[in-house]
Amino acid sequence: MKTFYRLILMFALVAFAFACNSNDNEGDDNPRQPMRSVYHWKTTYDPTPAEEAFMRDHGVGRLYLHYFDVVTGDDQAEPAATLRFVKTPDAALEVVPTIYITTEAMSQIASAGDRAITTSSAV
Repeated sequence: MKTFYRLILMFALVAFAFACNSNDNEGDDNPRQPMRSVYHWKTTYDPTPAEEAFMRDHGVGRLYLHYFDVVTGDDQAEPAATLRFVKTPDAALEVVPTIYITTEAMSQIASAGDRAITTSSAV
């Protein structure tokens, strides 16, 4: 369990370091600007004409696509609910791949890490 907390702390510190990144990119003529975004959670990417019109009419520039979930399987974490594309996202959109990791999968990963540490320290 201690390893799990260390993993979470390390992740939080890395996320904090990236969050503190300044937008004052010297020499960069096009620094990253906030933009309107939408999140797509369905397992099939096939936007309706109304959804496409909404994104176009509202100036949506970023699309967060839910690619898959990480769930517990046979003694390991594995992907589930994988995204299937019927249409290709508009080339003008910045696509951000997104995954969802279940609490059970995180617990299983952490306990596997604890077992690996215990095994390696016993050798």
